[in-house]
Amino acid sequence: MLLQRSVLERIVSGEVTLVFRRWLRPTVRAGGTLKTVLGVLAIVIKAGFFLFLFLWVRWSLPRFRFDQLMRLGWKVMLPLSLANLLVTGAVIALGGAR
Repeated sequence: MLLQRSVLERIVSGEVTLVFRRWLRPTVRAGGTLKTVLGVLAIVIKAGFFLFLFLWVRWSLPRFRFDQLMRLGWKVMLPLSLANLLVTGAVIALGGAR
């Protein structure tokens, strides 16, 4: 439980800081303490939103059993990845990618 929480915190903080950097529109001008307070408030709101989103998806979707995951990996994902490898190799061999 603690490991999942720390992983969620790292993902959310990374998304908030790297993807959603702008905390206000460019037309809004703020200075000094107000700018700091608004920035911290925006980051807290964005992090809360993403935590809610991740937990909502996790609580809403059914969980796979181990045998279902293994079947999905071996019977679906492996053939798809091999087909992708063959198609990509054929495109490169025929000169489609430069």
